[in-house]
Amino acid sequence: MLGCGGNPPKYPARPSNCEVAVYQEPPSAAIDNIGMVYATCDESIGRKECERQLKEETCKLGGDVVWDVPDEPRPLHGKLQISGHAAHTRAPGEPEVDKRKHRKR
Repeated sequence: MLGCGGNPPKYPARPSNCEVAVYQEPPSAAIDNIGMVYATCDESIGRKECERQLKEETCKLGGDVVWDVPDEPRPLHGKLQISGHAAHTRAPGEPEVDKRKHRKR
């Protein structure tokens, strides 16, 4: 399979069920924003499982943080959708990643 050229992502995909911190507000730790993540879930599974799917999407992008996550998923065409900003915690003193070099996956 061929892909587009460009710089590889700074943060490779993480394993399924990786640890992801969830915040409603931007975290106080230094982070690199990776991109938006979404989970669209059946209404029957509830918020916790929908949030688990959001964490899985964050893991796929190499994130360990998802922020700006609302209190409740929003209704969307008979389903529930929850979203947030996937990010990766930076080590103290590590420079911020140039966002123009990030590519969507």
